Amino acid sequence: MQLANRLGYFPEYIFSRLAKTVKEVEAKSGRKVLNFGIGSPDFPPSKIYLNKLAQFYQDPNAHIYPGYGAIPEFTSAVINWYQKRFQVNLAENELFPLLGSKEGIAYLVLALTNPGDEILVPDPGYPSFAATALMFKVKPVYYNLTKANNFKPVLKELEKLVNKKTKLIWVNFPSNPTGQVINLKELGMIAEFAYKHRIYLAYDNTYAEITFGKYITSSILQIKRVKDFVIELQSLSKTFSFAGFRIGWLAGSSQIVAAIAKIKSQFDSGLSQPLQKLACDVSQLTIFQNRDDARQFIAAGVVAEGKAIVIPGSGVPTDMFSPGRVSSAMRENLRNELDLKPGETVVTMISRVIRAKGIPEFMAAAQEISARRPDVRFLLVGPEDTESIDRLNANELAQLKQAVTWPGPRRDVPTVLALSDIFVLPSAYREGIPRVLLEAAAMGLPIVTTNSPGCSEVVEDGVNGYLVPVRDAPALSQAILRLLEQRELRQRFGQASRQRVVERFDLSVIVKQMRSVYYQLLAEQAPLLGQFSV
Repeated sequence: MQLANRLGYFPEYIFSRLAKTVKEVEAKSGRKVLNFGIGSPDFPPSKIYLNKLAQFYQDPNAHIYPGYGAIPEFTSAVINWYQKRFQVNLAENELFPLLGSKEGIAYLVLALTNPGDEILVPDPGYPSFAATALMFKVKPVYYNLTKANNFKPVLKELEKLVNKKTKLIWVNFPSNPTGQVINLKELGMIAEFAYKHRIYLAYDNTYAEITFGKYITSSILQIKRVKDFVIELQSLSKTFSFAGFRIGWLAGSSQIVAAIAKIKSQFDSGLSQPLQKLACDVSQLTIFQNRDDARQFIAAGVVAEGKAIVIPGSGVPTDMFSPGRVSSAMRENLRNELDLKPGETVVTMISRVIRAKGIPEFMAAAQEISARRPDVRFLLVGPEDTESIDRLNANELAQLKQAVTWPGPRRDVPTVLALSDIFVLPSAYREGIPRVLLEAAAMGLPIVTTNSPGCSEVVEDGVNGYLVPVRDAPALSQAILRLLEQRELRQRFGQASRQRVVERFDLSVIVKQMRSVYYQLLAEQAPLLGQFSV
């Protein structure tokens, strides 16, 4: 029998080959070979983290499959770290855990290229950039990092190398093996090159925390408008001496993240939950968006009470989401476009079309109420999610289209909200703080939502709306009917919604809280910074 031809496409990993050579030399000579190769940390992790890891492995559920993706604590920790370290805001679907960043290199080639394509890789550079490409019959095209160009990419050379077959460029700073660093302006020029030629840019930033002097590493995600085509790799291997634990992640394009998640779902069963919890514990502070999540993680021992803080959401610009900014003409034009009849009361939901967001309950309420109140129109705005395992089937989608007006996703959300009379979000998710609820409240709408974490932060039952149990369509219908029958109540709740958001959730209020937290963290670190200068 014959093994696969693809084994001849690529060499064995160089450090694997060297390890075999070392054993042979030591066996023949009887002498110890000094290893200047793979760069494995030569000091152990902190005992604090080792003790924490032992504690996490004692959890009764530590042995089960970890699931396909990040646990909420890991997601929160990565989002908070990017905010604190780089002032980059990530959404939950813009990051994914890896078994070390190295596997991400192979999966990115698998996700972004086809046999016969080409990718640009640095020379010298990390060997896996090229070897994983060869594995999938993708041609690595080398760009030179030489002393003459200060060991940095030269755009004129890149222009000569790129062609219609090029799909991806690998960039790595601080560089392995040269040690060179790069500034954000230079990164921006490489990003412009990638955007110009419509190729993906993969940024290996795994050495971000290993620098000297006053230099501070940037994230390529700090560059505006690059998330559509950029992905960044990060790792805890060197920073915390966790190389053997294999903890990493990628962040950036939600499309690329989804592609990697799909591939990984067939290759492994996810990153161990105890290891994900360990990654969370190395953060100085975990910022939660609602009190329920904070209480749960503290009670579970995942986050120490002194390392947790609640900042309610990411904020909403209430000057932009204001009823007065939408003219009567804009409302009337949209009503005509959606074929809304004069005098119809509009009950609106804005969401992805999946079960967990409460679409079945919204549809059931629409069916029940429309039979009794033909003067009420149910409006659903949002995209069909064809990839989610929680998606609706064809029969359910057909029923949905019969029960509600569903124009799909729209960009004119303030106008949609301005023509609405009641806003509904019957989510079964553990939301952070649903931004769409903040936007609806800012537009002065009464709200019906569930008493699930996050949603209950925006709505106070009986003050600016109603809270109903999760997955309870009859309760949802009753709450909507109460508002439909009492115009004055709707007005009072709407005014309370607007006031609540302006006082508690306005973007300026949230930014002030975030700034205060970061200033405090920087002040605590200030005495330590000088220890790491050379």
